[in-house]
Order: sequence, then C-alpha cells, then structure tokens
Amino acid sequence: MQRRDILRSAVAFTVGAPAVMGAATAYDPIISAIQAYKDGCVAFCAVPEDEMEQDEENVIARTYGAPMEILENWDQPAMTQEGAIVALRLMRDEHLYIDGFGGAMFAAALAYFEQNS
Repeated sequence: MQRRDILRSAVAFTVGAPAVMGAATAYDPIISAIQAYKDGCVAFCAVPEDEMEQDEENVIARTYGAPMEILENWDQPAMTQEGAIVALRLMRDEHLYIDGFGGAMFAAALAYFEQNS
C-alpha cells in the first residue's frame, strides 16, 4: 500500500468528524496544528499521479510536510479536553503510537489529563 492510499483512507475517516460534542471550547493550538496536517493530507491526495511520480518529495514539502514536522516536534500539553481527544484520535487514525508524531500527541494528551484530573 502506498503512502497516498494510507493518507486517503485516514483523511476520509476523519475529515469533518467533530472532536467533542457539546459547548464551544477555548482555543487550543494543537487542534489548529492537527487540522493543518489533515488539510495538507487532503491536498497531497489531490495531486495528479503524474506530478507525484515526477517529484514526490516536493509534493510532500508543499502539502503536509511542514505541518507534520510541527506535530513531530510538538512539546506542549493540549490546552483543552477537545485538543487532547483530537490528538489521541489522530494517533488512532494514523496508526501512530510511538513512531512519527504519535509519541508527541500522546504526551500532549496525557499532560492535559494529568493537569486536569
């Protein structure tokens, strides 16, 4: 299975799904960072196959590359319950638990729950 197929299935599963039902919550930058990554994945999947074959690294760099790097280097706790849940859902949807940004998302979610329990 190619990365494009994996991203397409993850995006189809998560785009448009509400993170938490109920009242609006405070701004949480982790939610914006995750949404930027998801938007980049959608853009990546929309690139024509011939363009992808010519220069996949450039396509990654201009679609989801920078947002993924932000998530991989994330070192702050989630600020809201919604942010913590969105981080955990991203881990689940991308099947990342230790590799990639999985560890950073887990740490952000856990830190939120530890601070607010």
